[in-house]
Amino acid sequence: MKRILITTAVLFITVLGIVMVSNAQGIGTGIMSAELSVTPNTYVFEDTYIGETSSAPFTFTNNGTDPLNITDITFTNLAFSIDYTSFTIQPGESGELPVNFTPTTSGLIEGTMQVFSDDPINNPYDVELSGNGVIELNN
Repeated sequence: MKRILITTAVLFITVLGIVMVSNAQGIGTGIMSAELSVTPNTYVFEDTYIGETSSAPFTFTNNGTDPLNITDITFTNLAFSIDYTSFTIQPGESGELPVNFTPTTSGLIEGTMQVFSDDPINNPYDVELSGNGVIELNN
């Protein structure tokens, strides 16, 4: 009686985040990467007295298959801020952080929150922000 040895070889090749899998059943592809989304995507803060702070919750989500590394969060206007500027979100997970608005002048204030990460497509991820600085009247 003859014995036949059947083996299956699996080969993984990663190029630019695309994984090619080759096996006896054929070749398939799958994208393996981190994918950031931030909600809300735009936000208008409530009217805020000059020197006071308003905060709003923002949800940072990793819709990808790899851990998402947020490496920096910057703002184009210093009236906006966040307490944490680097962290990691596991695949399929999300976390909530408050973004702060502290106007130093009256009137409409606009800016962009830029979230830098290892998301290969949305980097930086931009969130448009605005709010009104209001002068408190003393009676």
